[in-house]
This record gives sequence, structure tokens and C-alpha cells, in this order.
Amino acid sequence: MNKNLINVLLILSFSSTLLTGCSDFLEKEVLGSSTNENFYDTQYKLQAALNATYDVLQMDLFNECECRFGEACADDVVGGDESLSTQMGQLVQFRFNTSNTWIEDRYKINYKGVQRANQVIANAHRVKLSIHDYASYKAVREILGQAKFLRALYYFNLVKTYGGVPIREEIETMDHFVIPRSSAAEVYAYIEKDLREAAIMLPARYMGADAGKASSGAAVALLMKVLMYQATPGIQSEKWQEIVDLGEYFIDGKKMTFGEILKFDASAEDWEALRKRLWFVPKELNAQTDPYETVDTELLALQNAYSLDYKDYYGNAIEYLDQFYQTGDRVYLDSDGNGRINSDYGLNEDRVSAGSPLPKAQGGIISSLNWKGFDVNVSFAFMLGRHILNKTQSESIGTFLGTDPNDVAKPIFADLSEISFWEKPGDIADYPANRLENGLMNFAPNIASNVENVSFLKCKTLTIGYTIPEFLKKKIGFGARIFVSAENLFTLTNYSGRDPETVDVVTGVDDLANYPLSRRFTFGLTLNL
Repeated sequence: MNKNLINVLLILSFSSTLLTGCSDFLEKEVLGSSTNENFYDTQYKLQAALNATYDVLQMDLFNECECRFGEACADDVVGGDESLSTQMGQLVQFRFNTSNTWIEDRYKINYKGVQRANQVIANAHRVKLSIHDYASYKAVREILGQAKFLRALYYFNLVKTYGGVPIREEIETMDHFVIPRSSAAEVYAYIEKDLREAAIMLPARYMGADAGKASSGAAVALLMKVLMYQATPGIQSEKWQEIVDLGEYFIDGKKMTFGEILKFDASAEDWEALRKRLWFVPKELNAQTDPYETVDTELLALQNAYSLDYKDYYGNAIEYLDQFYQTGDRVYLDSDGNGRINSDYGLNEDRVSAGSPLPKAQGGIISSLNWKGFDVNVSFAFMLGRHILNKTQSESIGTFLGTDPNDVAKPIFADLSEISFWEKPGDIADYPANRLENGLMNFAPNIASNVENVSFLKCKTLTIGYTIPEFLKKKIGFGARIFVSAENLFTLTNYSGRDPETVDVVTGVDDLANYPLSRRFTFGLTLNL
């Protein structure tokens, strides 16, 4: 009886220790400075969260999905993987099921954007202003407005792909983690609300260092597209009429008020409550010199903020090439005349003949010389008039955007002190401007200017020996020969690359697939016993 009691006490004691240990571990104080409660307490922290929301737009998976579900599924793209045996082919032929990973990938990446936008929108109220002036409220309001635009964009991608989707709560909890699917009409209404509010919160256009941020013009343009997706072609409806009204405001300069674009309903929300929610200065804090936005406040004009003409930042006309190239970029010849330079396939469409990799002549020279016990043997190899595409230097010094470290981390096979890059007008340089780029092919290796007409003469072997004379052989009782030999001693060539002899004679491409032949020296002694 006592033994059983002791066992029970030990078990209870051990369990109590475990529970106490877990409790102590789980209740550790946060040692870092940022928590869920204080992270969003400044405009700059809220901006950091917005930056993370924008970041989804440049993720590889997002852009892959945009291409595959956009251009690749349309009639203007022909791919090499359009059979039903491939997942892309199933998308193109609209014969897919949920096992297709692209279906899941597009869903996940856009909800990642939604979740990040929700973090900004749900926590904007935590920002604590040090100065309650109009500029401070405007700065936070623009961050919030951009988050609303981005959330609308991500939901738009979802609803036009999957129809009705779940509308995630801005603040998610475990007891409401599973959200039922909303109808397509409900999702579109949610998108419209975000875009309408973003249109009154944001400036007409961002310029300078802020260029590229979502603006009121972007919100109105996307709103028009969202309305068009809901409207039925050929049938008059409120959606079509609103598209016309927004178009007249956007392009023709027709006036439109906050209340009109919001479709404001005073019975659903008080105007002052809406102003506070969207980070307009509260009425009680509004200075006499500050504007006070009302239902009748006119939206910022978009008519002159954007242009359908091809003009640069200063209003100068932009030529066709200028739309894609900057000063200092390499401009390629459209040799096939199809109106495009396709960098996606390594400029293959515009290939031209630049010579033959086969030499006009090749051969070797062998010579021997003997004198009073000395012997010299030498052999040469030569090649005349072959064309080599030298890819080594361009590939190693160019800077471009890439995701695979093996593509961007390459050794430099050039003396950078002897290479010049374009920097300013008038420069006659070896290479274009050395700027980070992806798609312009500034440092493309397979171009005609990298093809060289190459000849070379190489000393393959040189051997110098000495054989002891016969009288000395008899005196010491054995014969001997000493020699020194060198292989690949030197190369005389006009080639700018490493070793023209190792370049593939079939392709004529020097991509350092073959290591240059090494120079070797041998010292020897031959004894005849």
C-alpha cells in the first residue's frame, strides 16, 4: 500500500514539475522592442508594412502567374508546352482540375497579398501622431489608401480567376480561421468599396522618387476595369453607365465629387465617421487654413495628370526605341523586320550569319636539331581564319537581375581597369552603361560584335636534351641523357579570349566550357645501364 502511494506521489510531483516548467517557458516576457501592440505606432512602421504588401507584386511566383493566366492563355502567345501532358497546356486548353499546381499557386500568392494589405488596414488606427496637423494625417491616409488599392487588386485577381472566394477578416483569430466562400457579387462589391475609398484618399499621380506608387488615377482606372468585368456586353446597365461617367471624369475632365464616386449613403455611415476612418483630419482638429472634405468636395482632376501621347517626364516626344531603351543602352538591329527585339529567347529571332567556326587552314610544324650531344625538338600547331564567338567577358562583367545564384555569381575574366562603360554622352566605350537591368540584354554575349576572326600559332612542345659522349659512357660504365621539356609554352594570337585552341570547332562558341590548356615543364634524366 505504501509503495503504491509513493509511486502516485512521484508521478504527481513529476507532472507538476513539467506543467510548471511549461508555464514558465510560455510566459517569458518579450525581449524585443516590437510587439503586435506597438509595431504600428508610427507612420514609418506602417510604411514598412505597406512595403511588404507591394513586395508581393515583384515576387517571381506572382509574375509567373500573371503571365500564365494572362498572356500565355491568350491567343497572342504560342508556347512549346501546350499539350495536355503539361500543366501549362492544361491551362491553355482550359482542361484542368485542382491537381494543377498553377491553380493553387495563383490562389496562394494573391491571398498572401491580401493578408499583408489587411495588416496595414487593420492596424492603421494604432499610429500615434506627434503632430496633429494636416500633413501628418495625409501621410498616413496615403499609406492606408495604397493598401486598399493593393487589396482590391489582389482580390480582383482572385475573383476573375475563381469566381466567389472567401473574404478574409482584417484581424484573423483561430476561432474564425475558416471563412465561407462569398459570392462573386459580394467580392466585387468589396473590391469596389476599397477602390472608391482609395480614389478620394490618394493624390492624382505620384512623381519623382514616389513614381510607381498606387495613385487616385490607378484606383479609378482599376475601378473602371472591375465594373467592366461585371457588366454584360450589349446590355445597358448601371455598370456601363458608371464606366462612361468615370471615363468622362478621367479623360474629358468632367467634375466628380467624393459623394458620387463613393456612392455615399448617410444612412449606412456618418460622414464624419468615414472621414476619421479614412484618416482625414477630424473636424475638431481641423485648422482654419486646412481644407475640410465634404460629400461635395470635387475629386482631383486626372485629365492632365496622364497623357495618351508618348512623352517623357519633361514633355518631350518619345520615339519608339526610347520607350524601351535609355541613353547608354545597347540598341539591337531588328534584322528580321518583325518590329520587335525578343530578349526572352536570347535574341534568336534576329540572328545573322557572322562567320564560320571552321578554319580556313590548320596544321602543325615539327623540327629537330642535333649538335655534339645536344638535341632540340620543337612542335607547333596553327590555325588560320576561324570565327569564334567570345562570350566570356560579356557574361562575367554584365549586371542583371536573376534568381539563380549560379546565373549571377560568375568569375570575372577581364581586367576591369582596362574596360570602359558608357557614362555620359560623347563617350566611346567598350560596353553600354553598367546598370542593373533585366530584359534589355545590354551584356548579351551572342552578338555580332563579339565574333572574332581568329588565327593562332602555338608552341605545343619544346624539348632540349644532352647525351653524354661515348668516352664518358665507357669511363663511368653507363649512358645518360638529361633533358628539360615544356608543353604549351606560348601562343601567338589575335584572340582576346583565353585559349583559342580549346574552343569547340563545331559551334565556335567560347563559353569557358573547356579549361585553357595548362603550361607544363618536365625535367628528366635517362640512364642506360
